[in-house]
Amino acid sequence: MATLKNVIFIGGASASGKSTTAQKLASQTGRPYLELDRIFNSVVDIASDGGIPDKVCKDIAKGVSLEFARALIENETQSVVEGGWILPEAAAGLASDGGFQAVYYGYTGIEPYLKLQSIKSKPDNQHWLAEKPEACALNFLRCQIEGSRWYRAECQKHGLPYFDFSDQTDGASKLLDYFLK
Repeated sequence: MATLKNVIFIGGASASGKSTTAQKLASQTGRPYLELDRIFNSVVDIASDGGIPDKVCKDIAKGVSLEFARALIENETQSVVEGGWILPEAAAGLASDGGFQAVYYGYTGIEPYLKLQSIKSKPDNQHWLAEKPEACALNFLRCQIEGSRWYRAECQKHGLPYFDFSDQTDGASKLLDYFLK
């Protein structure tokens, strides 16, 4: 097994397989799995209940997500963390301090309709997007494809690994091989 940092972060586009990969990696390494979406959404809910504008709520939640990762690193807490709330520039900074290992992935070369069909065809792991009206889901996926292109460029700029799973391969298997070879 490769030498793993205390905190392994899996970031990138929604519906790229982050949760599946993180759960499998956590299981295989005996580490806790932590989902940043839960923290992010809780902070947004708390702040919005207080009447804070949506953009400010999201900015606060992004900051809390980053501080959460810093606390895990400082406390040398072995964990697998996933989510889209730590951007590559910040991840590169966390990695430079040691104890933090980040990878990102997405899908830059697939048509939104094919991606949606792929999501809907997985009965054992229904993504929330499968429940949305098709027009809404396709629009969301178009945005995620653009976001994947952005993630890829940012990862190149900051020297972070980026995996593109546009070909519908099993991203979890490839990423597990990356970490556990």
